[in-house]
Amino acid sequence: MIAPARSRRLTRRQWAAGLAVALALGLAGLARAGRLPVPSLSPGAWLPEPAVDRDALEAISLPDVSLLDPLARKQVEAAYQRAVDLREAPSPDRQALGAAFGELGALLLAYDQPGAAAPLANAEALAPSDVRWPYYLGRVARLAGDFETAAAAYARAMALAPGDVPARVRTAQMRYELGRIDAAVPLLEAVLADAPRTALAHELLGQIALDRGDAAAAIRHFEATLALQPDASAVHGPLAEAYRKAGQADRHQAHLEQLGTVRPTIDDPLETALEQSKVGPSAWLAQADLALRNGNPVAAASLYEKVVRDDPDSARAHRNLGVARGQLGDLDGAVRDLQAAARLDPADGGVHQVLGEHLAQAGRAAEAEAAYREAVAREPANGAAQLALAELLRAGDRCDEALPFYATAVALLPTDGVARVQQTFCLVRLGRYAAARDDLAAAVANPPADPDVVDALARLLAAAPDDAVRDGRGAVELALALERKRQSADARETLAMAYAEVGDFETAIRWQTEAIRLATAEHQTAWLETLNANLARYRQGEPARTLWPPYVLAPGATPQR
Repeated sequence: MIAPARSRRLTRRQWAAGLAVALALGLAGLARAGRLPVPSLSPGAWLPEPAVDRDALEAISLPDVSLLDPLARKQVEAAYQRAVDLREAPSPDRQALGAAFGELGALLLAYDQPGAAAPLANAEALAPSDVRWPYYLGRVARLAGDFETAAAAYARAMALAPGDVPARVRTAQMRYELGRIDAAVPLLEAVLADAPRTALAHELLGQIALDRGDAAAAIRHFEATLALQPDASAVHGPLAEAYRKAGQADRHQAHLEQLGTVRPTIDDPLETALEQSKVGPSAWLAQADLALRNGNPVAAASLYEKVVRDDPDSARAHRNLGVARGQLGDLDGAVRDLQAAARLDPADGGVHQVLGEHLAQAGRAAEAEAAYREAVAREPANGAAQLALAELLRAGDRCDEALPFYATAVALLPTDGVARVQQTFCLVRLGRYAAARDDLAAAVANPPADPDVVDALARLLAAAPDDAVRDGRGAVELALALERKRQSADARETLAMAYAEVGDFETAIRWQTEAIRLATAEHQTAWLETLNANLARYRQGEPARTLWPPYVLAPGATPQR
């Protein structure tokens, strides 16, 4: 006899239990896909939570926060009091207590105060599925130089969010610091497979390759780091060493000259959240600076305005607010704030320089000149300010006045090819061809030479109106090397000039025709008039004597087409 089937009708309790499990499984899946801002649930989370064992929690204490901004001090003290009150409650709520400990630990970490580890450890014990707490514990240990503890904490965070890029990179970074290279490399390679624009992963792999003696791989990763984050000037040091080991002395020296202290960064929402949790003028100022660096002038301007309202004597806030407003197109507002910054800190030549830039953009040339002159008077070694003043004077067709400032700028910025070529424009406008040639030749003699500088020298040797300056064979040699690197319309135009100067008009016509073809494809209509005029000269057996098109040599022009 077959037993009758059981009824498939669910009781209300069974239905609720099934829904809770389904919801918990769904949230757990979300947690695996990325970071949740709150602890995720797991199957069985609908069951009553175990009581909080107060004795198992670490003791917490409030450090001396008297030096913090008043708003920040009140914020930390309030968070501490919430954690204490919840811990001492008759029946503490586990999730609420974990969140309170986590908030306190995160704030202490954000403000660089001692004592963050204990409340964060309590938060992790009470809410073990929240990725924030082990991740922040990893940061605490990393900053303290305890890489073993940091590696373990970051690994716990990575286990909670397996696809999270910052957790994987930080875990690999700690393993590298501990000498566990074989455990670090697969993690970093997996990160780059998923997120190839992760500069810090490239930098770490570059350092590992350098340590292993693989200069080619090190160069590849360090160059990738700088391509992603050009401001990461600290990378130039190991990259220079990699080029030295590869036997490329010129590149070794070039990168040594660019060595700085800025390390690669990583897009890290949890560390950003720490920064954004801080309050007070100093915190808002740091947050605004970050927003401005990240290309968000709207958020930056809003934060700088808060700082200025609270601290109207902050020259830095006024200066950067002016920059943000300038980026938003409010030139009048930008000038007002920059003028305020200059009044508050008149010794800062950089403020006067930025003010000059915005005045020039607003068409207020006389005021811009005064600001630039103040900048170079305050900071004579500010090459950017010297160059800005020179360019303003050249734009006003005052090349004779501009040349001393160009000379200073070029001396202070020896790798700035554009500055040297703009100086050449002024010398050419004044008919000082020999001086222009000698300056460019000196620059080209010290590799690696800027391609714009090589091009300018080749043109002078090929087409200068001064017979004593021209050297056709030298021009051909330079122009051939340049064309092999650039293969551009301007490089081919220069090469045609050079061949015309040595009397090889057939080759000059061929290269000039190529230059015209490329310029036409690039819709360089203003340039085509000069190109076609020189082509006609070559067909008549005459060399070129037009160094640059008139619009390039015009006041205010730049070398770029």
